[in-house]
Amino acid sequence: MDHFFILQRGLGGRGLERSSEGSGYNNLFYKLFLDLYNTEIPEKYTRSEYDDAWQTRYVPHLDACVEFIRRVHATRPYDFNAPPRM
Repeated sequence: MDHFFILQRGLGGRGLERSSEGSGYNNLFYKLFLDLYNTEIPEKYTRSEYDDAWQTRYVPHLDACVEFIRRVHATRPYDFNAPPRM
């Protein structure tokens, strides 16, 4: 779960967003999401504003969201040697 959090921060504007969509970072991010999306988060690691948004925006459509991520992940050609985008 720690790795997922770190990748999410990195891909969300802290440097890794310059990696290509088919990079190993994105591959790992999708794999971790699919492994962890329904895992109970320990309360000490939650923040109510994010948990509330997750519960109201995504949980009602979670099956469709997960299926979309599965399709993208299964069909994306990953290039683990791709240079960063500038």
